[in-house]
Amino acid sequence: INAEYMGMQLFLTGKDGDVVLMQFLCLFCRICLRNKDWLMSFTGEHLEPFLDKWLEFHDSLPSNYYRRLSGLALQNLLPVPSTNTVILSRLDTILHIGIDEVATETGDWILDLEKTRTPEDLDEEAPEFSRRVELRKLDLVVSPEVSIKKVMQEKLKALYETCGPQSMGCVLSDPVLLTSISTFLQ
Repeated sequence: INAEYMGMQLFLTGKDGDVVLMQFLCLFCRICLRNKDWLMSFTGEHLEPFLDKWLEFHDSLPSNYYRRLSGLALQNLLPVPSTNTVILSRLDTILHIGIDEVATETGDWILDLEKTRTPEDLDEEAPEFSRRVELRKLDLVVSPEVSIKKVMQEKLKALYETCGPQSMGCVLSDPVLLTSISTFLQ
């Protein structure tokens, strides 16, 4: 756990540059998709600066693949207890990111998944080809079964049930977010 703690410290301080930050963020996103509770407990008292850094760095991610990974992981943070002011105070930003990903998914922007994720450049007989095909099937980011639109609909409903109407205050007070949600989540 010491190496993981050092990784988070590197992420929070940003001393090793954007490439290292992106790698750490993607690792934390994958962890969040698999075990949100572990990530929340791991970040502990550093949740606020961690989440601020994550939200700040999201738009700088180099491809739609990584932005979608980040967007899915951010949506996976929801719902939260009404006592979690760290996430609830950033709910509008998290929802804006989710709406951007829904727009990407629905074709308003082209999803340029990384070429390294596709096995087309490999010989079909090579063991690496079948390994990459299997990994791609398991990758939530490119899986056709995972719809960020459905994820957001479920998370917003669960958030409303968990925190009540006061959690939707940021949605109702932000006309752009309200319009986007009504447009993309119908």
